[in-house]
Amino acid sequence: MAKPHHVMRENRSSMVRRRGTAVAPRKKTAPEDSLLSESTLKRIAARATPLVIGRSRIDSETYIAARDLILSVAVTGEGTQIPFEDEVLFPLACELGASFLPGYATLDSGHIKQIGAIITSIQHYIDDSSVKRPLNILMLASPGAGKSFFIKCLAGKLRGHQVEPITFNMTGLQHYEDLISPLDAARNLKVQDKIPLLFLDEFDTRPENSAILLPLLWDGELNLGQRDLKLGKAVIVLAGSNPSLPDTINYALSMQQDQPAREGGNQKLIDLLSRINGGVLQIPTFYDPSREIDRRPDKVCITIERLRQRFGPQLQSVTHSLLRFIAQIEFRYGPRSIAHLIDTIPYRKGMSELTHEDLHLPLGDSDKLKQSSIAYHLIHKDGAHGVAQVWHKASHLKAVLNVSSGLSDDYVAAGIFSESYIPQFTLLLIRRLAELVAKRRRSK
Repeated sequence: MAKPHHVMRENRSSMVRRRGTAVAPRKKTAPEDSLLSESTLKRIAARATPLVIGRSRIDSETYIAARDLILSVAVTGEGTQIPFEDEVLFPLACELGASFLPGYATLDSGHIKQIGAIITSIQHYIDDSSVKRPLNILMLASPGAGKSFFIKCLAGKLRGHQVEPITFNMTGLQHYEDLISPLDAARNLKVQDKIPLLFLDEFDTRPENSAILLPLLWDGELNLGQRDLKLGKAVIVLAGSNPSLPDTINYALSMQQDQPAREGGNQKLIDLLSRINGGVLQIPTFYDPSREIDRRPDKVCITIERLRQRFGPQLQSVTHSLLRFIAQIEFRYGPRSIAHLIDTIPYRKGMSELTHEDLHLPLGDSDKLKQSSIAYHLIHKDGAHGVAQVWHKASHLKAVLNVSSGLSDDYVAAGIFSESYIPQFTLLLIRRLAELVAKRRRSK
């Protein structure tokens, strides 16, 4: 908490007499007054300015600063009192994570650059009328990593280019004719002058899938039974989760001939990889210290986005306990498991504040937890008892945190932020957010 610039000391007597005149004692400066002083607000606004500008441009330093702030506030911070400046800036840091690809939250600058490269590749492909073959993209992600949701968000970002998504999970492929339905749906979109975004999930569940996909990826054409299905210009995203897939990619890139199959040299798969002409996107795991991966701040951003989707955009504040628990616990199926946990929170229409008492989650009782569907989605080395301990520790943080700045991305998209206007706008924004935090602290 920022220290007051001036400390007023009150005389022990109720009145101070100076030259025979009764003088009223000076009043103490309330702590909130110093928190809302002009100098304090300007200091916070200076930190907030990159977070505002970052909504319209990629800046690694800004993403790192936002990640560090969320780590400090929601993930690793000790004690129940959050530094005033950090609490004011917290919603801006969280919203930055969902600004690049609306709906999809991440502050991983490397991941964001990969997403940006994929978007650029698709845009250039659509604008190039000379290209008739499909644009093929490879996605690497574990089950539950949010692949289908990412495709939905990607299609939303590209809606201005008339892109529409079609999803087909190849784990349910019993016969090759099962591909007729998604391909027909894609062909119907072509008739409507739209670009199909054909998402083939879990394509690597069976080795024989690679062979059937080869002509589709090269010519945009597939012969199934008596039907010759011509797709032509389309975006095809293949998603794989087989742990051996990265090894196969490395062997393919090694340019060595006849790699043994047991070492990842699946020749049909390598042939398929040679047809990936739109780039490779990997959705990283949330936490892996051995590879220096720490996306726990992303878990907080994802949680806030999913809470808004469930309870509505009017949701303004969320209990600290829920954010801390989700940040620290391990989820078996990543974002899908987070979404399941959020879906078990009782719904109330028009909710603007989600308090600890609103949650009603069976996380503190080991027996109740093991009987709930949530148990399928959580991992702890000490089982249900370990999960309960994490919850009990997080439950001490019952205060609510503001998760909405009120800054609409429409303002950024409209380009109203001229360089000269940003400092004034940000100061006004910070003044309002600081007043909300100060008011909440006074009410405790």
